[in-house]
Amino acid sequence: MNRLLVLDDNERFADTLKRNIAGFDEYDTELVEVATTPHAAIHLAQQATEKKQPFTVFLIDQNLDAELDGIQTMKELLAVSPDADAIIFTGFDTPQDGIRAYEEGASRYLPKPFEPRELGFILKELSRSRKVRLEEARQRRQFKVAASIAEAVGTSLKLETTMDAVLGTLDELFEKTRLCVLLYDKHQKFLSFAPATLKYYEIKNPQYTQLDTFHLDQGSIACRVAKETLMSRKMEFVNVGDINKDIDYKNLNPDTKSEFCISLLNSNNDLLGVLVLERDRINGFLASELDLIKMVARHISIAIERAQQSEELEYKSIVSTRTSWAANIAHGINSEVNNILSWAYLIRKKAGEDTEIGKYALNIEESAAQLASINPWANKPSEPVLIDTFLQEELLEITKPKDIHVDFLLSAPDVKAMIKISQFKNTLRLLVNNASKAMKEMEEKRIFVSTCLTNNNSTIEILFKDFGPGISEDKHSSAFRIPFTSKQEGGYGLLFIRQMIEDMHGQIRLLPYEKSSGAEFLIQLQTSDSTSNFQGG
Repeated sequence: MNRLLVLDDNERFADTLKRNIAGFDEYDTELVEVATTPHAAIHLAQQATEKKQPFTVFLIDQNLDAELDGIQTMKELLAVSPDADAIIFTGFDTPQDGIRAYEEGASRYLPKPFEPRELGFILKELSRSRKVRLEEARQRRQFKVAASIAEAVGTSLKLETTMDAVLGTLDELFEKTRLCVLLYDKHQKFLSFAPATLKYYEIKNPQYTQLDTFHLDQGSIACRVAKETLMSRKMEFVNVGDINKDIDYKNLNPDTKSEFCISLLNSNNDLLGVLVLERDRINGFLASELDLIKMVARHISIAIERAQQSEELEYKSIVSTRTSWAANIAHGINSEVNNILSWAYLIRKKAGEDTEIGKYALNIEESAAQLASINPWANKPSEPVLIDTFLQEELLEITKPKDIHVDFLLSAPDVKAMIKISQFKNTLRLLVNNASKAMKEMEEKRIFVSTCLTNNNSTIEILFKDFGPGISEDKHSSAFRIPFTSKQEGGYGLLFIRQMIEDMHGQIRLLPYEKSSGAEFLIQLQTSDSTSNFQGG
């Protein structure tokens, strides 16, 4: 739609021109304003631009009875609205004025008197050329944004590095816009701030400064978009012109007046998260920006998926490389254990009535069996174990030397979980070791362990919580994908834990970060009542 401003010190002529323009067929006119002085025209143009509704055409009389002539005023107006077209008309046509008008940026120079039809033809031509010009500018900007994001991401495959680069670039491209990326956790069914997001997005409302997750069933505009995407499995977006009229808005920033949320999808149309943009004015996001934001969302989706795939590949590579040697050793140990058991049997048989030698042989057999049982990489199937009893006995044994007190809340006394005993023992040992290191500066060291049944008794959930500083929020999304440590080397414990749990058809995940409240791990295992392999919570 076209918005025009007529400047002529002859008010009667200006009004006539306004009526003629309103009557032009095939010319979409949204507004025609009239000004009789340069100052009034410049003021109207400034107001329109501030409201994000700039004029598209200026029609200006050259011979104004004012301190500025038409061409000088045109320069001021085009400085306010650089994308507008300007038509200079005059009753004192001179070649010098025509040349000067075009040199200063006029789109047309029109001597008076002119026929209304002539002006109508010129306006329609300018409208067509403007559409082409704006489309070319839109495509150039989209290419610039795409190139900027690609350059920002570069060769980095780390999620935190990727998000920092992408958000930093978008922060420069979208002026006066707050933006953040929320990642979707399909197990917990919530959105949480992506790594590096809070570097660019500040929560100013004290009521929400500790908020870092948004559960889909608790409402927010971003959550609404996420739920719609999960239903449709396609990109969804919502443009809220006035957040005060939207009951789902979480007032994280009192200055926010409008919000745009768009979902992020991977190549399988699975929800990755939501891109959120906020502005401090009503109707802050124009329809003309939609394609650009969609394109940005697609690039962010690609960057996130690539980073997540890279971290998953790194996890598998690390576990494969660092456990392959252990598997070979395990195979050798099993062979030698069988030899030891055979020799012990022959010794006992040869000893006959010699009870002392027979006793030594029996001790050798028991040691060999113990050696075989503690091998976490032995290829043994899962077996049903009373999980509450197992947890209590093993954890008390593991924590006693470390002077760690265990608080139990065990709610499944008769439930048998399907576990590989040696692997699960090592899982508990690694978790306790990590907790011990995290709480090394604390006078009283303790952990909390609870159990409960879910999924119609087919799944047992084990909560393991320490009371150290916790794993920082920026490390949460990749804690089980890449090495995590406060030391220069190592940090493979969580990767091995994940591998051992998944080898039992279970899952482990890190629960949402709460400052100074420790690290919480949720382990999900099949029970002996399960009729199929565990598919997730």
